[in-house]
Amino acid sequence: MTLRHKSREFALQMLFQWDMTRQSPARIEGSFWKTARAADTTRKFAHELFVGAVAEADAADALIA
Repeated sequence: MTLRHKSREFALQMLFQWDMTRQSPARIEGSFWKTARAADTTRKFAHELFVGAVAEADAADALIA
């Protein structure tokens, strides 16, 4: 499994948790990385994907609606 694939998987898991709880992204990430093991590059890319998706969530919801 590539690092990018794993990053996407981690980002999706964090995004799901954010969607269910609406806690701050920083809080979700902090608790997520306590149990998930990943290389720094994987974490960095997962962070970029997660934060970007949260930032665009309202626009995506509007398009879907």
